[in-house]
Amino acid sequence: MTAPLPPSYFIYGESSRPVELGYLHVERVSDRQQLHRGKVERHRHPHLHQLSLWHGNGGEYHVEGETHALTRDTLTWMPMGVIHGFDIAEESDAIVISISDTFLRAQLSQVSFGGHEQLVHDPAVIALDPSDAGQFRHYFESAAREYAFPGMFQETALGALTQLALVSLVRVAQGRERSQRIPVRATPLFEQFLALVAQHFAERWGIEHYAGRLATTPYKLNQVCLAATGLRPSDLIRKHVVQEAKRLLLFTALDAAQVGFSVGYEDAAHFGRMFSRATGLSPGAWRADQWRHMAHPSQRPLAAAHPEGA
Repeated sequence: MTAPLPPSYFIYGESSRPVELGYLHVERVSDRQQLHRGKVERHRHPHLHQLSLWHGNGGEYHVEGETHALTRDTLTWMPMGVIHGFDIAEESDAIVISISDTFLRAQLSQVSFGGHEQLVHDPAVIALDPSDAGQFRHYFESAAREYAFPGMFQETALGALTQLALVSLVRVAQGRERSQRIPVRATPLFEQFLALVAQHFAERWGIEHYAGRLATTPYKLNQVCLAATGLRPSDLIRKHVVQEAKRLLLFTALDAAQVGFSVGYEDAAHFGRMFSRATGLSPGAWRADQWRHMAHPSQRPLAAAHPEGA
């Protein structure tokens, strides 16, 4: 049994292509109803981040290997490259704001919170409280109107509305369990560490090596990671390795030993023990379980509404 690789799109249904600097696009899921008819296959956007606000009831949202219930006022944040898809009822819809990485970073650079890199990399599915939902509906509906009926300074207006939505996302995330939230006490050192992990995790660097590359000490690196997430640097590296391993197990036909080698483990048994400690299942058992639920989604228990993105 093999799992197909998920396709890549620019906007759903459009062939992947380079994105312009400062790109922003707003549309409703129902705008492409004739294309997907409520069932969007798992896919990824290599060059775009997507922030969506859902209304109506009925449906499931798939993020990597997790499935989440879509209810009224569910907020989804999908960084570029994250594998996602959904199955929705006819009455369900969403406003989707798609933005380039340059646009995202330009907006984040104008606000004072830290944790930019965490927001850039970690997906989220959040069932909003009624006290928060009205504010998000205002931002999204205003953005949709501005995009459809542009006035003077449209780019500035859309940037301001998107920035407010992103800041509100961070605020809402603060109220979630610490291990599931976007860190807001992060520093540039923490963000640089996450970027290095994403680039070099498969090389199995030690903490001393990361600290040396960042011109700091292991003690200091440990302190900033604990302050930002409650996790040690080694925990964050392992979390990234497990997430990448899950992607390869779920969406490629590589065997467990090949997956382990791809994420930096030459010894298949060592990789298997690490993966089992993190997930409770061997790589093969985890893959079989995920593929079984993908083939029979109605038998799959729904995940919590605000994942950490693993």
